[in-house]
Amino acid sequence: MISFFRRALSSWVVLGLLALIMIAFIVTGVGTPSGLDNLSGGGSNVAKVGGSTISSTDAAARVQAQLDGARQQNPSLEIGTFVRSGGVDEVVDQMVNGRAFEQFGLKYGMTVSSRLVDGEIAAIPAFRGPSGSFDRNTFLGVLAQRKLNERIVREDFARDKMTNALILPAAGVARVPVGLVTPIAALLLEARTGQIGLVPTAAIASGAPASDAELQKFYQRQLTRYTVPETRIIRYALFDRSRFEGKASATEAEIAQAYKANSAQYAAKETRVLSQVVVPTQAVAAQIAAKARSGIALSAAAKASGAEATTLAAQDQSAYAGLAASPAIAKAAFAAAKGRDPRSPEIAAWLACGPSRRY
Repeated sequence: MISFFRRALSSWVVLGLLALIMIAFIVTGVGTPSGLDNLSGGGSNVAKVGGSTISSTDAAARVQAQLDGARQQNPSLEIGTFVRSGGVDEVVDQMVNGRAFEQFGLKYGMTVSSRLVDGEIAAIPAFRGPSGSFDRNTFLGVLAQRKLNERIVREDFARDKMTNALILPAAGVARVPVGLVTPIAALLLEARTGQIGLVPTAAIASGAPASDAELQKFYQRQLTRYTVPETRIIRYALFDRSRFEGKASATEAEIAQAYKANSAQYAAKETRVLSQVVVPTQAVAAQIAAKARSGIALSAAAKASGAEATTLAAQDQSAYAGLAASPAIAKAAFAAAKGRDPRSPEIAAWLACGPSRRY
């Protein structure tokens, strides 16, 4: 487990991210005698970074917190094993790195507001009172139990926020493009060593501005990157038929009344299957009708005259009136008897009803 901490704490990114965890260990950890008194004795300084010093007392407190955290994973861990594995050196190195980041940030004008520190402190559950919100008396009581100074705790929080502000942006941009990683990662049967050269954008000469056509072409190639999938919210209700069966029954009078009110819907209707040819003149229509009456198929007669016959599905007179040129044509078509063609001044077509009947 100690070897795990050694590997993890060797990363600068992990060192910065663990700073807040270290503060929480100091505040909420269980302080027990561990043989670290020799590290905190004498009031000497362990290290000096710029204008900031790290006292032996502060270092001992942090080492104790790290030891307590390690014992949560390995209760049998002894202080001797912890020290021999390099745990003390790693904690001190972490403190030195934190002070170095702090001095670097201060040099270039970085600051951490007290309101930000207050928010970080209020987020720690150990400082919450009976109401579940931050309680200052509880906060001071926990610090007193751990023999911590409020000023030092606030400085640790501020140092941690400044370290994260410096580390996280740098860690976030240290990425290789997906287009470069994918071909290399796809080579599952080979092991390769590659070298990458970073060229700053300032060293690349700026060319001519992209034209609208070039931008449009690039957009079409990268369309999935700039397209948001369509999303819809659908609300619906399910009705089970069993909820209504047997709960409502109509009387004979109500059924008769409903039938009478909708008699047009239930009444018998005459429907016909109509084949028609629409031509520009009455003469052409008469010519096609004469050929059809002589036994030639309507489609063949129409095709011989340069026209085309169409067949309409079974429908009643009102439905056909909506498709015909006028209601008069529909009326004449449904008034025609079998074996006779309809005659009307408004009709300029020969009409046949049914696949084997002509009217």
